[in-house]
Amino acid sequence: MGAVEGYRIVGGPLDEVTDPLYPGSNFDPLVLANDLEAFAELKVKEIKNGRLDNNAWASATNFVPGK
Repeated sequence: MGAVEGYRIVGGPLDEVTDPLYPGSNFDPLVLANDLEAFAELKVKEIKNGRLDNNAWASATNFVPGK
């Protein structure tokens, strides 16, 4: 995935990626946010919840018996 994103950002031998189906900007298919301010707030909440989940997963692996 990193190679694909690097190719998209830097470009490559085939020039820039101009695929109209690439959701490179705002992705809100269910139209949950009516304005850009609410959309920005939802993005921040999504990132914070993802980080909290990653920390919980890392902590939970310490309690798995067997190793």
